[in-house]
Amino acid sequence: WTRDDAVGAVIRLDSADPASPWATVVGVVGDVRNPTGLGAQPTAYRPLAQTAAAGGTLMIRTAGDPLAFADAVRRELRSLAPGTSEFAAASLEKAVFDYVSPQRFTTSVLGLFAALGLLLAAAGVYGIMRHWVSRRIPEIGIRIALGARPDAVLRLVMARSAVTIAWGLIAGAIGALCIRKLLAAQLYGVSPTDPLVLSAVIILMALVGLAATLAPALWAARVNPLDALKYE
Repeated sequence: WTRDDAVGAVIRLDSADPASPWATVVGVVGDVRNPTGLGAQPTAYRPLAQTAAAGGTLMIRTAGDPLAFADAVRRELRSLAPGTSEFAAASLEKAVFDYVSPQRFTTSVLGLFAALGLLLAAAGVYGIMRHWVSRRIPEIGIRIALGARPDAVLRLVMARSAVTIAWGLIAGAIGALCIRKLLAAQLYGVSPTDPLVLSAVIILMALVGLAATLAPALWAARVNPLDALKYE
């Protein structure tokens, strides 16, 4: 409006309708935040008598269970306006819960796929390390026959796995940064490049990978040298 104070300015709230009336600003309130929005959203308050809305929402603060006052509120409204229709009553907590149900469902689905992806990653690491150990059973048997302790064999396999996991995490982190704009559309309240989140994910993936390597490593550490020399 090219003015510092919005009070007294006029605005057409329904800009898509050229015939919509102009409204005069009579006051300014603080920022209004939607439970599913990242920031403040454009919001205008209008007197009920000036709107063509078919209904409204009546919010009542109570000292106890809100739904216990529903019948009393209905009776009071009927006494004030006998022609009013029945209304649905719900607690604010339930209303907000229902309002964010689409986002909650999306989060649950994404969480399920993330858990499946984590299991597949663990299975992949296990399979690779199992194959790596099986190809080196004769070598491991010779090491043990020459005096290598089981803990040394365990460290050997875990170190080999740690290198593979580290390269995988580096590639995954680079990929996440490359698609950060796509990820930003699926996140709420957190940046796709948040160092804390990325660090937590990297640590989690590293722990899962090392846990998946533990079984092949223990198998290698318990190899009998005589059986290892006969292994094919």
